[in-house]
Amino acid sequence: MKCLFAAQHSSNKVDCLVCSKCFRYIGSVELQIGRKLYLQSCGLSSKGDCCTSEEGCAEFSKDEENPIMENHNDLSSSSSNLMNHTLPEEILKSLINGDLSLPHTRNFELPSVIRCCGGCEEEHYCSKLCMKSDWESVHSLLCTGQSSGSSQAAMLRFLEHANGTNDIFILAAKVSIIKSCTLSFY
Repeated sequence: MKCLFAAQHSSNKVDCLVCSKCFRYIGSVELQIGRKLYLQSCGLSSKGDCCTSEEGCAEFSKDEENPIMENHNDLSSSSSNLMNHTLPEEILKSLINGDLSLPHTRNFELPSVIRCCGGCEEEHYCSKLCMKSDWESVHSLLCTGQSSGSSQAAMLRFLEHANGTNDIFILAAKVSIIKSCTLSFY
């Protein structure tokens, strides 16, 4: 049996919001652009510290439609800052919340953002099928959400360590989980 294992690199999470299972872009073009500009305006550093001050990076959206700005401190930027100035906060909020439409973006519709069923803010999905598949295969053991049933404090420490040193540890954990489940079936 051949298996393919994948994980989005932590530095790439700034650049795009994708399904944690199939890596398809999710949300809207406006959400993708607004989110990236917002995270860049937070002054991301190579260590992954997004906000330079608590009040400087207010969470824009915590609703079911746009659950993407709740936990961004573990992200780091792989691309250079393309803007020398920051857009006004109102414009960024409007892009992220879907109140502002850019021309022709309706021609490029993306699937809605589906939250992790365990309640973590790290993983998002393009469909309930991807969410369920990821949950059943590995994410139920790696989830840091309150309703995940896993040891939340230990998983948070593991993810912090992986993101701070080498996020290949996250991929290795996924491989280890799958291999142990596969071996138990023989």
